[in-house]
Amino acid sequence: MSFVEQEWVELQGTINVTDAVLSSEGPLVEKFIRATLKGFIHFRDLRAQSIALLGKFLRTPEDATAKIYQLMRPSLTQDGIVSEDLQAKSLDHVVERAGLKAPPRLDRIFDYSLAIKVRNELHASSWKP
Repeated sequence: MSFVEQEWVELQGTINVTDAVLSSEGPLVEKFIRATLKGFIHFRDLRAQSIALLGKFLRTPEDATAKIYQLMRPSLTQDGIVSEDLQAKSLDHVVERAGLKAPPRLDRIFDYSLAIKVRNELHASSWKP
């Protein structure tokens, strides 16, 4: 089943940071986001290298790994940042399971400000994997 075709949004590989850690370790969090975003872009853009690395990790033959990569590729964001529409959709099943009457405000859960800053810096520097 393709989650993309079913419009099921399940955020994977997210970075979760408390306000306290963000306040006390902001530069470290920013470095972590930069490294993560570079790795994400590498995985997204360099198919052959990514399939080779994924195959080693999954211990699967190259043809099977290539199929896995092709199935998951459409579900990747363009730049590691999730639109408000997808943020809201990702909460739908959580709200339902938790029995909430309404979802919490998105800005109470999602904050992409550092990711946007890092993304813009990478674009401005013309960084490529």
